Amino acid sequence: MSEAMPAVQIITAVLGAGGLLTGAAALWNARVSHRAGVNGDEREARKVEAEQRRDTIADRDGLIDQLQEQMQSVLPRVARLEHDLEDERAYVHVLIEHIYQGAPPPPPPRPVRTA
Repeated sequence: MSEAMPAVQIITAVLGAGGLLTGAAALWNARVSHRAGVNGDEREARKVEAEQRRDTIADRDGLIDQLQEQMQSVLPRVARLEHDLEDERAYVHVLIEHIYQGAPPPPPPRPVRTA
């Protein structure tokens, strides 16, 4: 038993030293925070805010990438729709001219769409 006693005392001393070091670190941080005018809650809040800001920036960058991909797929479709609209307007003008000339039915055929 006499040999076990020193081991218990060593373990107690090591654990106690760890507690002392933790306490010393806490006191040091409190002193630094006090000098900076920031308490522990504010420091933690600033840390959380910085993490949220990083998350928000990452989310924003992801959304920007997604929107750019969508725009790349939408632009050709818009160009095709604009071309189709021009064809429709041209045919409407043909029909209006047909009416103004007083030509009888049937109306002129719809032009074949160009690519």
